[in-house]
Amino acid sequence: MTCRFGLSDIMREGYCIVCSPNKMFSVISDAMGRVILINNKKGIALRMWKGYRDAQCGWIEVIEERDRAIRRNVDKSGRLLRIALFLVIYAPKKGVIDIWSIQQGPKITTFTASKNGRQVVSIASPPLLCFQCISSLSFCTLHVI
Repeated sequence: MTCRFGLSDIMREGYCIVCSPNKMFSVISDAMGRVILINNKKGIALRMWKGYRDAQCGWIEVIEERDRAIRRNVDKSGRLLRIALFLVIYAPKKGVIDIWSIQQGPKITTFTASKNGRQVVSIASPPLLCFQCISSLSFCTLHVI
């Protein structure tokens, strides 16, 4: 298998790669406790976050709603609806869930979470991001409205 792009770092070992819903970005969690945001088209690392050991990542894509009946990315007047993309990072060592904006870059919010959980991403509509505590099997759902 050929490799189109690569990050040259002998010490870095990627654990998990998650592609964004629009396929423009990927996020990689590695053995050094870092989360790397990759531009898939250009093949470059856009951003790197440190201190996320054993991180679990996911994406939330939010489409602007002008009317609940609209199912496509175009409103009734033919204008394109805005789409916001957010990166969700669950850090079990810290016991937090961080939500980052990809378009502008700042951290949106931080939620406290169990250190014994896992992130579960749903592809349902509307998009759901669930956090499952393994010990009690209870769900804390982040519902995007």
